[in-house]
This record gives sequence, structure tokens and C-alpha cells, in this order.
Amino acid sequence: GYGRVWYNCTALMPAVGMFAYTSNVIPGCIGAGRADRIPRYLHRGVLLSLLIMLPLYTLQLFAGGILQHLGVPPENACEVGLYCRYMVITNALTILDGNVENAFVNLGYAKCSTLNSVISGVGMDIMCTYLFIFRWGWGIYGAAFAQIAVKASRLL
Repeated sequence: GYGRVWYNCTALMPAVGMFAYTSNVIPGCIGAGRADRIPRYLHRGVLLSLLIMLPLYTLQLFAGGILQHLGVPPENACEVGLYCRYMVITNALTILDGNVENAFVNLGYAKCSTLNSVISGVGMDIMCTYLFIFRWGWGIYGAAFAQIAVKASRLL
């Protein structure tokens, strides 16, 4: 529980909030008949989001030590540290995925985006969680790798 709560509050929520940039500029491009600007805005949105997230990514690298100082038992804090380090990769993929998905939805491909979400969310997530955590017993590594695999599959 500690790892997911820490990651959600200190990395996922800020990253999702940064989707607001492309959520605002892409519909404006389409409405103004300037769809040629969308690639530039996507690049800018992803780059700015990743740059703004750098301090929060650094926070993820030291999550275990920080939580241990806040009173979390050392064995739990160590696992949280491992989980959060791997979740930095997931977060970067989430930023890329969210911006690309926003472009697809605004360009009129909402059904394709929904199908992608169903396949990767239900299919890949359940399969990877089953294989990595329950079948192969990878524990905290399995939980992190399952999320990385799901986010990577959404971008394919």
C-alpha cells in the first residue's frame, strides 16, 4: 500500500495534471484549421511535462529513505524504494501515452483509443499481473514490470 499511495500522490497526479496543456492546445489547433501544429504541440507537451517532473522523479529515487524517516518500517520502505524507482519509467510512458491519446481523441479516433484502452487495460494488465506476480512470483518487481508492460503496449 505505501508504494502505490506514495507514487500516486507524488508522481501520477502531477503527471496527469500536466495533460492539461495538450488538452487545451490540440482542440484549438483543430478548430482553427491548423492541424499541422499538432506534432509540435505534442513534442512540447511531452518535453515540458518530463522537465517539470524531474524533481518529482528524483523524489521517487529516494522514496524508501524518505518514508523510513517518516516512520514506515524499514522492510516496507525498502520495497517502496524499489517500486518507485521502476515506476519512474511507467510515469514517463504515462506522460507520452496521455498526450498521444489526447491527440487521437481530438482528431476523431475516440473509438480506436477506447479499444486500445480495453485491450491494454483489461487484457495486458490482467495477463501481466497474473504472469509476473502470481505465476512467476516476482513480487514488487512484477508489479512494477506489469505496469511498464501495460504502458508500453498502449503506445504500440
